Amino acid sequence: MFEKIAKFWLFIILIFLPFQGILMGQSQSFSNELGRLVGYLDEITVTVFIPFAILSFYRKKEFSNRLLIVILSPVLIFITIGLISGIKNGNPLFVTTLGIFDYIKNFLPLFIYASFIKDFKEFKKLFNIVLIVAVVLGVIAIFQELWALSDRYIFQPHREYTSLLWRLGIFRTPSLMVDPSVFGLYCVMILTVYLSMNNKPRYFYTIPLITGVLTSISRIAYTGFILLGLSQILKGQRWFIALLIPMVILMIVIFSIEDINIFKYLDINRQFLLYGDEALINFRDTAREGAILIWKEHFLIGAGPGSYGGIVSIKYNPSVYGRYKLPSDFVYHLKEHGSIDQFWPQLLAECGVVGIISFTMFLVAIVVVLLILKIWASSDEVSGLFTGLLVITIIIFIYSLYSGLNLTPILFTYSAFAGMVIGNESQHYST
Repeated sequence: MFEKIAKFWLFIILIFLPFQGILMGQSQSFSNELGRLVGYLDEITVTVFIPFAILSFYRKKEFSNRLLIVILSPVLIFITIGLISGIKNGNPLFVTTLGIFDYIKNFLPLFIYASFIKDFKEFKKLFNIVLIVAVVLGVIAIFQELWALSDRYIFQPHREYTSLLWRLGIFRTPSLMVDPSVFGLYCVMILTVYLSMNNKPRYFYTIPLITGVLTSISRIAYTGFILLGLSQILKGQRWFIALLIPMVILMIVIFSIEDINIFKYLDINRQFLLYGDEALINFRDTAREGAILIWKEHFLIGAGPGSYGGIVSIKYNPSVYGRYKLPSDFVYHLKEHGSIDQFWPQLLAECGVVGIISFTMFLVAIVVVLLILKIWASSDEVSGLFTGLLVITIIIFIYSLYSGLNLTPILFTYSAFAGMVIGNESQHYST
């Protein structure tokens, strides 16, 4: 009975995640407590189910479980380093624990889903539902784009548009996911999984997803789409070449210009560069400088998880910013954004060189396991799926190089997909 309830909830949470942001905002209009509950549903799910997954892990001796230990080992090393760092620096255990959890929470579903959902038919059933959800989001984005373009160029052609939701004179559609970059990356992820399992994709699915990527006008989404395209071309899908050429051109332009009105404004002085505005550029520069300053004093294992750069440090350990004499406007922007939004500098400051090494080992372990299972996959369809997951892993790593990894709809879903497919392979290589 518990397993059925668990599977049902694990299905529901994946369908819920794309709408979490907008539902949290709507819920807060009724009750702050309800809004917080909606916002923490993913973390509650991980906290409740991970003990059961670990229990199942040690009860069974299966091929995939041995490979999961390869992935779990650097996670345990990272947790140990975090705890040692927190104790050494005299940080409260509660803050240290929250800081560690904040790093790994979106990867833990890999172990949960590998434990509870091992039937490939169940995975396909769930993925088809998620695919329909993504297609609906893509269709909504198309209507958002048409409405926004009509308003800007037909109904109100003389209105000034300075919002960062506009880039290259095109509206950056968030669909129902609040953030255009997250929406675009979500479309890339779902499209990657879909194409990896289908040699003859249907336009009903591909057009809304590709349109969602295009209208997000997101650098990381475009980068991901280019990597997906290269993998598909190597697979023999040459029609992707026609899509990649304009995508590459757009990428070059996007990295140079933030927004122009394609009918009116061509004055370069009116255009924002790269990250949008000078204050944000200064904030990111100060964040990196602050991270390096802290790391120099805590070279090996950092100042402790939850001490710098993340939401945990803002709520429970803000004294570090005064201790290192970081500017007040930096702290203001930090509270406004919720984090420094730079994964590796934050990790370096909080967990030092050893933390960097252990987290890198974790990512490498995922790649190694996916490669092994791709080679030994039970079918061509499963092998293709592992290729798709490898592409997504690379995209996530690239994203982490210049931003944060607080991407619950992406990372949680990616981890769940990887876990289910790894769990499925245990049926074929049990010992």
